[in-house]
Amino acid sequence: MVSFFHYTSVSGLQEIISSGQIDESSHGNNHAHFGEGTYGTSLSPDEGRGEIARNNWGRHGKYYIRNGKMARAIEVKIPRNKVKKHKRSGRDILVHRGPVKLSDYPGWVEWKVPKEDYSDYFSDSDEDSDDSD
Repeated sequence: MVSFFHYTSVSGLQEIISSGQIDESSHGNNHAHFGEGTYGTSLSPDEGRGEIARNNWGRHGKYYIRNGKMARAIEVKIPRNKVKKHKRSGRDILVHRGPVKLSDYPGWVEWKVPKEDYSDYFSDSDEDSDDSD
């Protein structure tokens, strides 16, 4: 089993719990650089917002922190054969084919991501764009 952490906003987590699934990203929304599927990471909230945002969104991570996309996380234990791990440029990205249905993986955990000073993770020249890296 692998710990699959999906980071989201407060309202995003409420929607995940309400719908019973983490929706997948598609090529059409500019967030599916490793193909269609549901994106996560094995990095836990203990790693801190800056480290996780840089891992998940590259140099644009600051934008996602400022816009609340790092406020919550959901941890789902998923069999290793159900996710593909990508380590491009030292990043830790997990992709689950299709949506992650919480009923398929009982025992999921909701996390509140601790706030921190994340300025050390991003230079002043990093753009505040919503493009993914």
